[in-house]
Amino acid sequence: MGSYLLRRLLVLIPTVLVIATVVFFGIHFAPGDPASITLGLHATDEAVEAVRHDLGLDRPLILQYLRFIYGLVRGDLGRSFHSEQPVLRLVATAFVPTLLLVSVSMAMALLAGGIIGAMAAVYENTPVDAFARILAVVGVSVPVFWSALLFIILFGVHLKWLPVAGYGSWQQIVLPAIALSGQTMAFIARLFRSNLIDEKRQDYVRTARSKGIREKRVWWRHILRNSLLSVVTLVGVRMGTLLGGAVIIENVFAWPGLGTLIVTAVSARDYPVVLGGVIWIAVMVTLINLLVDLVYTVIDPKIIYS
Repeated sequence: MGSYLLRRLLVLIPTVLVIATVVFFGIHFAPGDPASITLGLHATDEAVEAVRHDLGLDRPLILQYLRFIYGLVRGDLGRSFHSEQPVLRLVATAFVPTLLLVSVSMAMALLAGGIIGAMAAVYENTPVDAFARILAVVGVSVPVFWSALLFIILFGVHLKWLPVAGYGSWQQIVLPAIALSGQTMAFIARLFRSNLIDEKRQDYVRTARSKGIREKRVWWRHILRNSLLSVVTLVGVRMGTLLGGAVIIENVFAWPGLGTLIVTAVSARDYPVVLGGVIWIAVMVTLINLLVDLVYTVIDPKIIYS
């Protein structure tokens, strides 16, 4: 297990370097100049060139890239062009609200998706199953930003049940978390239903029932446990998707997370913050996938990594 973990962590290094390289050159080739944006439309050419020199943007691009990679290897993501604060501090601070939002969204998706999928499997080919499948299709089909706007109009503007912006209370996280969890809930419900139906038709389940084992024990001990592996895989994949979707949701609900920080930095051409935010997300997604692999061994002890 130790060598496996070491190999997985070593893979993180080239992954981060490739992502950092792509994002670095992508954002530098994008239209817009940080110095001009910072000084405004009426700035003189001399003032713009002075700011470009202070930010190091007048150097050849390859030298800027090598300087960035050198700092990245040392764990230094640089400083923001605008606030002049360390990027690592900005990103880490902004990630706390994002992690909270994504965690609550995934918990909602697991709870709702698990219940819907289990009910559909237990009552297969009944109106309950049909309703669950329709709900799952709707959840997969509806875009995240559209459901977010719908929730704002319905529950925030018309009914006035919940706040539609801000951060700090549990009421403010309800709408963004539900909007972000919708598609993941639908995927989990569909996959869990399919797994449960496949497992309950296996020979070992019929054997367990023929031995007189209680139905609840058959479901909890055999069917449910063997249906969880692929769901855990889906959770790992969807965590990365939720981190990406949080960029949209955070801006819709004015949630002060990493997504809002990255979008603001892109608009201001704050290159170090954009790079730091994207690299942070890449590292988190990789670590989440590693955690999912470790959870496999808890669900099924027969799985051994070498």
